Parts: sequence; structure tokens; C-alpha cells
Amino acid sequence: MKWRDWLFVGLLCAFSFFLRAWHLEYPDQSYFDEIYYGPAALDYIAGREDSNTVHPPLGKLQIAGGILILRQFNACWGHKLFSEQWQWRFASVCSGTAMVLFTFLLGYRISHGNRTVAALAAFLTSIDFMAVAMSRVCMLDMINALWIVIGMYCCWNYLEACWNNGRRCLWASLTAFSLAAATACKWNGLFAAGGCWLVMVLLRNPSWAETRECEKKSIVSVWKRILIDAVKEEWKTGCKLAALMAAVTAVVYILSYMPLFLRMGFGTEAWREIWGYHTLMFSFRYDAKQFTHSYLSYFWEWPLVLRPIWFFFESSASHTKVNGIVSFGSVLFWWPVLIYFIESAYYGIKNRDAVRLFLVILWCAQWLLWASSTTGGFIYYMLPVVPLMALTAAVVIDDWCAIKAGWMAVVYIAMLAVVFVAYWPFLSGETASMIHFKRCFPGWLPRWR
Repeated sequence: MKWRDWLFVGLLCAFSFFLRAWHLEYPDQSYFDEIYYGPAALDYIAGREDSNTVHPPLGKLQIAGGILILRQFNACWGHKLFSEQWQWRFASVCSGTAMVLFTFLLGYRISHGNRTVAALAAFLTSIDFMAVAMSRVCMLDMINALWIVIGMYCCWNYLEACWNNGRRCLWASLTAFSLAAATACKWNGLFAAGGCWLVMVLLRNPSWAETRECEKKSIVSVWKRILIDAVKEEWKTGCKLAALMAAVTAVVYILSYMPLFLRMGFGTEAWREIWGYHTLMFSFRYDAKQFTHSYLSYFWEWPLVLRPIWFFFESSASHTKVNGIVSFGSVLFWWPVLIYFIESAYYGIKNRDAVRLFLVILWCAQWLLWASSTTGGFIYYMLPVVPLMALTAAVVIDDWCAIKAGWMAVVYIAMLAVVFVAYWPFLSGETASMIHFKRCFPGWLPRWR
């Protein structure tokens, strides 16, 4: 990357940080799941027992780190420059901004230095509705998503190392560490780990490196290569990678409980406490009584944006003004991406296109594996795949430019920007008129309210 690339991505990250930090102190009270994670982070700072034990500690420790950093700034300035709400949400803001950076870096790598693909993917991530809303709330999901994006970036570098006789062990270890950190925030990091493992086994053969100049083969022969030949040829490597990822995940996961060990020691009592936490985690995840939220939805509904989830909503006494924060995806962006993924899967298999298969496999692994949930979930579980959606859209838009249909790209990006501006008040909690709310969330879409 040239200095101009770094300058551009720096400006884009500054823009992303501005969107995520603007008016961050609103609401001036805890909302949605902040009532769990903010106090849990304060528990770690005070050396108390974690009051939220249904998730591993690492994400809450990072929230605590953000609180301590801004507290230090307040102490240095001698007055309360950053409010308590700023402190709680700072880790999510930084994680959301960093996700834009790593989307750019991943796009730059998979496109072999195509700045258009990298810039488009990063820009689409920066203005994605869900990415913005989840960067402004004190929850674990954006922190978890950042670690997953870093893991996917390292995973691609592992593939390139295999194709070019590079540092395979280094990138395999970094992939394992990043996804282990994601798992130590929330267990869905295991879904990303499974997808990356599959990619690292199936696509590590150098024959997948060339995407457009490869010998044409039938779909049947390519499926045979994927499902049969790859298993025969790569099973030893697959076992080694699985062992590496399992070992690193175990170490990082256990180390995330270091505050508990420092408080209770390393004896049997501490291990018994951790075992009790995980018994609670399993029972919580599969207890239908814990998932009775009015905005509950299922995995097949998420890509279609059928059930957004409102974190916060209030209207004025006269019902002419509203303030609300909602997490969902832009239909103008998410729906076309479904078509792009189907297209990418077809051409990825037909042409042995490593880039397209990389994006499709990772997206499917982190989405379809939620079918194992018997209790449902929420649309923001799709957050880690937003960069993959942005990258897929960027690849398609770059193809439009290649066939001299750049005007289509300009029109589409302009439409996405206009829609983002229209929905901005409902991502940031800014005051909007009731008329504007009804236009953005019409009554004939009752599940959007």
C-alpha cells in the first residue's frame, strides 16, 4: 500500500469514528443490554465478581479498558470531559472504526491491490445501518465482530502464504488467536472459526490462486474436487489446523478468566466457579423462557431484514417528535447482496474463484450455523458478516466498472448514501418528526416497529 492508500483509509476511519461517536452520550441512561455489560465491566474494575456470567469475560474486559482510558483522560483534564455513557460505549466505537480499517485491508488483499474494491467495501461497512448502530451501544457484539474480521484477514493471508510459500505457521497462529479472542467474547466466534478452518483446508491448494485464467471445468468435476479430492489430499493438514485452533482457543479462553483466578486463586474452588458459569451459559442458551423478547427472530429472517430490533424509542408528549435507535440492515444493501452471494457461489464453483468462494463459505458458516439455535435470536447476530457482504458487493460493483457500466456504480452508491442520511436519526437517536418516522417505518410493515 502506498502512502496515499494509508491517507485515504485514515480519512475513512476518521469519518467512521465521527459517525459512531457523534452525540454518543445520548441516551443519557443505560438502554437495552447496556444494563448488563456496563455494570459487569465496572465489576472487573472494582475487583468484584462478574454480575453477567452468561458470556465469557474478554469482551467485558475490553469495555472495562475503554472506561479506564477515558477516566484517565478525565483525570488529566481535571474535569468530566467524557460522560459515563461515553466511557461505557467507547470500546464499541473503537471496535466499529477498526472493523472498517480491517475491511479495507482484507479487500486490498483479496483483490490483489485493487483500491476500488477495498475502498468500496470499507465505505459500505462504514455506513451500514447495523454496523453504525452496534458501534454506539455498550454491548459485546461489535467487539466480537472486530476479532472475527481480524481472523478472516489473517485467514486470507494464510491462503496466500500457502500459494506463495510464505509464513503459513505465522498466519495460521494469528488466525487461531483472533478467532479464539472472538470466542472469549461470545461463543459465536466458534462459527467463524469453523468457517475459516473449512476455507483453510479447501482453498489452500495453489491451484485455487488463479481465478480467471484457470482451466474451465464442469460443475460436477469442481464439486468432486471440493468434496472428495480435497478431503483425501488435505485431511492431515486439516487435523493439524483443527488441533492448533483448538489449543489456542482453549488457552486464550482460560486466560480470559484471569481476573477470577487473581481474585480466587488457581485452586479447585476457582475451577468449580468457572464450571458453574458454563453450566449456566448452556442452560441459558437453550432455555426458551430466556428468549421471549418481542423482537425475537430466526436465522432465515435475518438476511431478508424481516424483523429489526429497537433498542430505544420514545416520543414527545404531543407525539410529533420521536427519538429511537434501531438495529437492522438497509434493504437497498442487504437484499441485492443475497443475489450477489448466489452469483458468487455459482461462479466461484464454476471458475474455481478462490476470492468468491472465500466470501461465500465464511458468510454461510456464520449464518447457517445459527440454524442450530432452538430458541431463535436477533438480527444483530449478522453483524460479523457485514464486512463480507460489503466485500461481495464491492467485487460486483468493480465488475460493473470493468464492463464500462460505472454509471450504475455511481447511482447505486449515491442511493445508499441518500438512504443512510434518511435513516441516520434512527441509528443515532437524533430527534426526528413523527412524519419522518412513519415514512421510514410505514404502518404496512408492522414487524418493523
